[in-house]
Amino acid sequence: MSDATTGSKDHVEVYSGTARSFHWLMAVLVLLQLPLGLYMAYRGGDLGIFDRFTNNMYTTHKMLGVILLVLILLRFLYRLVNGAPEELATLEPWQKTVSMLNHWGIYALLIGTPILGYLGASYYGALNIWGFFNLPALVGVDKKVAEVVLAYHGWAATVLLALIVLHIAAAIYHHTVRKDLVLARMMPGLLKKRDKA
Repeated sequence: MSDATTGSKDHVEVYSGTARSFHWLMAVLVLLQLPLGLYMAYRGGDLGIFDRFTNNMYTTHKMLGVILLVLILLRFLYRLVNGAPEELATLEPWQKTVSMLNHWGIYALLIGTPILGYLGASYYGALNIWGFFNLPALVGVDKKVAEVVLAYHGWAATVLLALIVLHIAAAIYHHTVRKDLVLARMMPGLLKKRDKA
């Protein structure tokens, strides 16, 4: 469910507090997860350094992936049940289309990327978490298949990163160039600043 907010200059329907909490929590986790995944792959794969530090990075990456998968499924369910605010009337039709494709692409990859990672870790037989417990295995060990699946995982993460960069760039463009209220739907505090201007 979204909240309707009216400013002195514009009317904008913002995302609900729950939707905003999901968004910003996941944004923080993804911003941790992507560079962590890149560096651990570089350190463990390209440099061939697989010490305790590298192992801890892989373990943390796996745990963050599981947490993100649970969160995105909950967020996706929440959106299906509660919907999202209407797009601003000031947007061009092509902007609405690009926005929709970008958002659903991000949703799809936020689900698909950790699933591929989990599947790859299962094929590799690397499901131990900090020596305390093992994640449930999805498949039997097959390290050749694991390499293929993890390669797809890496490509999915790369595309996800590109879509996120586009998403951020669009938000900045709308806020600084078009000076509309697209960003305010996720950051309602901007409405108060705009009304005071």
